Amino acid sequence: ENSGPFIQYAYTRTRGILRKAGEVPEEFDASHLREEIEIELIYKIAELPETIRNCYWLMRPDILAQYANDLAMLINKFYEKCPVIAAPKGVREARTALVKAASIALGNAMDILGIPRLDKM
Repeated sequence: ENSGPFIQYAYTRTRGILRKAGEVPEEFDASHLREEIEIELIYKIAELPETIRNCYWLMRPDILAQYANDLAMLINKFYEKCPVIAAPKGVREARTALVKAASIALGNAMDILGIPRLDKM
């Protein structure tokens, strides 16, 4: 927790899930995302633009670092509680799309912070 490798590990997990899942569906039924951790993850992903603005205007990169750490924690919690590959088709598609969104958000935060993206660890 609270380290570059912790954030990289969560990012690597998303990449592994996406590799195993194959193609991410263009369309999916978001109503399949009902677990509390799924909703938390959606809200955290949505916070990225505002977090970047706050980081910039307040000149506090620690705000983005904390965001990346919090997102990594949620990704790890999601990974433990919500199977993606073994889930029924509709749930699998929705969760795969959620993992892709989380991967993009965390990857963008990592790029801004200068944390290298790793596909494998």
